[in-house]
This record gives sequence, C-alpha cells and structure tokens, in this order.
Amino acid sequence: MLMTAQDSDQSGTKGGAIKEYHKLNVGWTTTTLNRLLEVGEISQYQVDNFHKAVRAFFVAAVDYAFEKLPFRSQS
Repeated sequence: MLMTAQDSDQSGTKGGAIKEYHKLNVGWTTTTLNRLLEVGEISQYQVDNFHKAVRAFFVAAVDYAFEKLPFRSQS
C-alpha cells in the first residue's frame, strides 16, 4: 500500500500503518538521536520533530517519483 501526502492524516499515518515516529529507523542518525536523548542533550519533542520531517521528506519524494518517472511501460 502506497501512502501519499494526501492520504496521511496529521499524525502521518494511514490506517494505523505507523503509529509512532520513533519506530522509524534512519540508520546512524537514529542511533545518534537516541544517544543524545538518553544523555539529555535533546528532548523527545526534538526527536519527534526530526522523525516527522524525515517522514514528510520521504512521502514527498515517493509522490514525486510516482508522478514524474515512467513506471508503466508503453508497449
């Protein structure tokens, strides 16, 4: 199921697909964020905002790709 920006509600979910942003793993960055959160250098609010921004970026990138790239061959 492809989730587009238009399909998502304010929490960024569709049908409960992703209920919590902190479950997103952005590799090294997620590890760093978790470490900074544990030592109190950043707040949970900042971590949540980062994950919301990452998700919005990827949703927009996929929407753009589906709009601009030729996924259906014309044979």
